[in-house]
Amino acid sequence: MLPGVGPSTAGAIAAFTSGERAVMVDGNVKRFFARHFAIPGAVGEKDFEKSLWQKAQSLLPSSQDMAAYTQGLMDMGATICTRTQPACLHCPVNASCLARQEGSETKYPGARRRKERPVRHAVVIVPIDDQGVWLAKKEEKGVWKGLWCPIVIENESDVLGVCEKEVFSTFRRVILPDVIHDFTHYRLIMHPAVVSVHEAPDGFTHARRIDASSLSAVGMPAPIKTLVQTAMSLRSFLME
Repeated sequence: MLPGVGPSTAGAIAAFTSGERAVMVDGNVKRFFARHFAIPGAVGEKDFEKSLWQKAQSLLPSSQDMAAYTQGLMDMGATICTRTQPACLHCPVNASCLARQEGSETKYPGARRRKERPVRHAVVIVPIDDQGVWLAKKEEKGVWKGLWCPIVIENESDVLGVCEKEVFSTFRRVILPDVIHDFTHYRLIMHPAVVSVHEAPDGFTHARRIDASSLSAVGMPAPIKTLVQTAMSLRSFLME
């Protein structure tokens, strides 16, 4: 009933303070049980957690041994049955360890299945002129807030279509290869282009020209910085 105290922690408290026959399975103990009984699955998966909890429940000793048993499990997982290079030769129960019999100690528990990241698209237009590059500080909430960026049009994958719009129709341009950038919760595929301009493009609010000598002092997202550097290397070609 206490915030932050889950079933495993509550089980440890109960076992140590009153000898209650309560299950304690922290991360180390889960690893030990998964190996010893060759329990398939990964930590966090419903079937794995259910099987492990049932096995732990079935192994509980008498009340008078609960404190020592629980401490032993904690020490076993922390010092012997470690995540990498488990000390199997020193394990007091290695003879009955199913993972050791299989020769697959480090395969248990299994790796967590990674969720597929959703994919988003953005066209990135880098406007340059003979003096530098046009950037604007991102003020809206979200990623890259407070950093300097060129024109970023999200939910758009047709870089040619964007560049054909009226605001870019008279500019020389170079389409660059796509750039993939992974955030924690999604993957961003950027479709970049460099365009030559004589002034800030229409609608590029609060844009400022940053000359080449000042770029190193401007805070930009890492993938954007790389694109800007590429754009600057094309400046002599685009401004011909």
